[in-house]
Amino acid sequence: MIVLKSQIDLQKLHADVKQLDYHMDGSGALMAFGPSMGIPSIIGPYIQDAIKEISEYRNLTALHLMINKLPTRCYVPFHIDTLIPTSKQGKDPHLERWHLPVITNLECFWQNLDEEPIHFQAGMWYGPVRYWVPHSVWNAGNIKRIHLVVDLDSERVE
Repeated sequence: MIVLKSQIDLQKLHADVKQLDYHMDGSGALMAFGPSMGIPSIIGPYIQDAIKEISEYRNLTALHLMINKLPTRCYVPFHIDTLIPTSKQGKDPHLERWHLPVITNLECFWQNLDEEPIHFQAGMWYGPVRYWVPHSVWNAGNIKRIHLVVDLDSERVE
């Protein structure tokens, strides 16, 4: 996994994300935008800057945005994100998924089934995340966790 430092002002980014409407996604987490829904046209300037930042870091086009809020004492069981398209060859997914925590605490973790849990630090991009294998996330702390998830198109046309 690659970790990249974000230059986005997290307080201003938080101001953008806290104005969004969130809905329960069935796992206990709240979601402003669902998976595979594209990039919404109505998002704040700092959310736009974050999408642009990771897109430029990776030199890839941003395709999808999710913004997730994980309440305190929430556990999302192991699952596989299946709504993402696969490559034209029908093999591995052609998307790079990147996470940018905006607010977190030291008791929030993300884990692939076959790996040790990882704490994603606020202000750092984490990716490419293997979302097509069983993974779980939990927040055992007293502070909610909010993060952006950006999917980039990694299928380059030669």
